[in-house]
Amino acid sequence: MKRTLKFSPLLLIILLLNFSCSKDDDIQINLKDLKVTVDENPANGQVLGQVQTDNNSSLSFSITAQTPAGALAIEKKTGKLTVADAILFDFETNPTITATVSAEGAQNTAKITINLNNLKELTTEDFSVTIDENPINGDTIGIVQATSDGTVSYSLLSQTPEGALNINTSTGELTVADATLFDFEVNPVITAIISVDNSGNTQNVTATINLTDVNEVSLQDFTTTIDENPVNGQSLGVVQVTGGEALIFNITSQTPNGALSINANTGELTVVDATLFDFEINPVVTATISVDNSGSMQHLTATINLTNINEVSIQDFTATIDENPANGQSLGIVQATGDGTLSFSITSQTPGGALSINASTGELTVADATLFDYETNPAITATVTVDNAGNTESADVTINLTNVNELSIQQFNTTIDENSTNGSILGTVQTNGIGILSFSIASQTPAGALSINASTGELTIADATLFDFETNPTITANISVSNSEGIETAIATVNLNDVNEIGEFKYGGVIFWLDPSDISHGLVCTVSDFPIIGGWGCQGTNIAGAIGTEIGQGQANTTAILAECATAGIAADIASNSTSGGYSDWFLPSKDALQEMHTHRATINNTAVLNGGSNLASGVFYWSSSQNDSNTAWLIYFDNNGAAFFLNKGTAGSNIKMRAVRAF
Repeated sequence: MKRTLKFSPLLLIILLLNFSCSKDDDIQINLKDLKVTVDENPANGQVLGQVQTDNNSSLSFSITAQTPAGALAIEKKTGKLTVADAILFDFETNPTITATVSAEGAQNTAKITINLNNLKELTTEDFSVTIDENPINGDTIGIVQATSDGTVSYSLLSQTPEGALNINTSTGELTVADATLFDFEVNPVITAIISVDNSGNTQNVTATINLTDVNEVSLQDFTTTIDENPVNGQSLGVVQVTGGEALIFNITSQTPNGALSINANTGELTVVDATLFDFEINPVVTATISVDNSGSMQHLTATINLTNINEVSIQDFTATIDENPANGQSLGIVQATGDGTLSFSITSQTPGGALSINASTGELTVADATLFDYETNPAITATVTVDNAGNTESADVTINLTNVNELSIQQFNTTIDENSTNGSILGTVQTNGIGILSFSIASQTPAGALSINASTGELTIADATLFDFETNPTITANISVSNSEGIETAIATVNLNDVNEIGEFKYGGVIFWLDPSDISHGLVCTVSDFPIIGGWGCQGTNIAGAIGTEIGQGQANTTAILAECATAGIAADIASNSTSGGYSDWFLPSKDALQEMHTHRATINNTAVLNGGSNLASGVFYWSSSQNDSNTAWLIYFDNNGAAFFLNKGTAGSNIKMRAVRAF
């Protein structure tokens, strides 16, 4: 049997209410704390997190307190936390943001903690500027402004027209990359997007360059070629410009710096520093020139090509010497270099005429020693020019004089014949000094040859035997002169002339006679006798040309004998055919010449033996070339007396000798 329970509506409502109340009283809801970390500087509305319950119940959430006030907002139904005021999310001001969140029906409140990360912050500004059209490459346009607490880098993301701009990645400086694009008629506005980066934090800025339309002039780049080493102020030419009025020219840059200048009104270029116009260092000199046309600026390039030329360089010359030098004394050589033939000259000097210079070597010498006086001219100066194929350079010459003891002495030189006599005057040693001078010979070679007058300085021969050319061709002495100021020394040199002397071996034989009027002439005899086979010759024949007996007639006698008597082996024949000593003009001596040989026989013998010959024989006869008559001729008997005899021309034998002679 089926039973049905029936409830009244009122009873059912009461039961449901009891059930519901019992359930609410039994369930407890708790909020969970929320702790998050975010970067500073978020955006308003950015979600930071969501407040959770322990059983994910849906409640009605609200913020009951927060520090700083107004920083956070919460979505009432979901508990989602968002940024309410982004400017409060600044690490430097509020490194931590806190709040208390409550919810209806929750048993507790939730603690909210937002920790901020410190970021490298970056602020930027768009860039805008207005400039004249037609700038030059590299011109600065301006600097993109950005602030940050770290390192900022810049880059161009895009630009219109492309390639117009450059940016310095470190400084943000904008410069002209392609000046041809800065043309008002083509691109009145140039734009770019620039990225600014701060350790990954990037912002983009817009750069806008507005061009001003200017009254343009027509410019021509300037090019010329000149020789290196111009002079300062030399004109290089005029920059050519068409159009415009009241133009102003200026050099904005040049390489090398300081080489050029330009006339602001005319555009004439000139050399400012000629030392920079050196082909080896700067073969090309360049400049960028601006032309200002009533505030409108245009630019052109100037190019100066240098030609390499034969160069010359010269060094200033400075020397210090004692005053009172000698004329011709070398002062030194002016140093100069060049790749050609150098020519030196003195273009000016003070005092005039003091110096001379070797045109080829540059050697400076004393021209007028009297000007080298410390009291009058303590310094001698000159300008020396060196020329290298028309390329000239000049140098300053300075000769500083040292003040010295004014006592001076000159070197003494003289030349005399050997064999002078004792007491002969050689000359006077020249000196210059004040007060009483005293002369002395400090040393001499050979010792004892010279003497000097202590008061006058006159040199004389002390020992004539030492004045022998063969033994002492030069005699020297050290001469001292002194006064109250000091002492000076000089060398005296006496050079001897070699003169002909009796007994000298010269001219192929031994000198036995000298011409009294000119001792450069005389007679020599052979160093040895000649054997006689055929006697004098021409027995019974009168030879009229052979009767001379005086010195100097032997040659004529011999010639006459040979002309009349052709017999071989006679004395004249043997003499004339001799080549003794390398000579071939020997002859028989005349009677008097033979007598002179007898007089000097001891001297002749000494020299003859020393030179490979023999003594004149003693106690024998020597033929002369002098005929006595048709049957006899003269001989000299060589004993102590040297008497003259005449014998038959045909006489021969061991006691009959002949010695040939020749003239010089």
